[in-house]
Amino acid sequence: MRNKLFIVLILALLISLVVMTGTALAYSTGFEGFAQGTPAEALTVTGMTFSSTPAGNFIIADSFFSRLTGNVLLNPAGEGEPPEEGPALQEISSCNGNVLRIAFAAPQANVMFDFATESQSGLLSVRGLHSGGQVFAQTFTGIVPSGFIYPEGTASIDATVDALELSTPDGGCFAVDNIETGLAVLPGCDVLLPIPATAVGGAFVADAPVYWKPGELTSPLVTIPAGNTAWVLGQDASGQYYKIIWVCDLVWVPKATMGPNYDAVWNGAPLPTGVVQ
Repeated sequence: MRNKLFIVLILALLISLVVMTGTALAYSTGFEGFAQGTPAEALTVTGMTFSSTPAGNFIIADSFFSRLTGNVLLNPAGEGEPPEEGPALQEISSCNGNVLRIAFAAPQANVMFDFATESQSGLLSVRGLHSGGQVFAQTFTGIVPSGFIYPEGTASIDATVDALELSTPDGGCFAVDNIETGLAVLPGCDVLLPIPATAVGGAFVADAPVYWKPGELTSPLVTIPAGNTAWVLGQDASGQYYKIIWVCDLVWVPKATMGPNYDAVWNGAPLPTGVVQ
């Protein structure tokens, strides 16, 4: 058991070194190659599926933006005549309440995409989901590029997500393009393990020696470097160790080596104080 755990932990540390040097691109699309008028629900993009509420309210269209070029995915244009400055970004009835959902085949990190909005406020709201729960929420603001008429911007989701939901808080139409993601390479197989609702993401504030149970170090000794993050499930009865998920196993680390994670997802949430076995 101890030898197996040691091998797995060593592999995890090697993976974490790769992660610190950069995350590989996993999925991407610029919507090129699709016929104009193709609805979001009919797009075949590796690793991504698209849907909208109401269904069919986003289609492929030719760009009339600056950073969004070629094909884009947007709300259908209105039936009225476009203004002289360029095409109208207006849905046939209204874009109010329209939501574009992007689902990923596997959890992704560092998702980025370009967007444009009909509204001059340039606001686009993004919700990031993982296993059905919200892990990210932010409203991005675009600006009007010189020589163009609609606000444009880039959204960056610095969280591990398996789906995104996009909408405009003021009910205006919008377009997206150039979606790129980084594969969520985690220091472990936590996506395969049951994670209790009380678990919290923590950060290592000091190098942490790993214990296979409280008071018993791994042999040979394995140390998790400061700066890594992990799920924290709770503490032992003595209050000296935290039980964490690391790689494909449950291990223990000294309580003093971990603190709250102050990233955009956890925002310094207190670590669990409940006693776990």
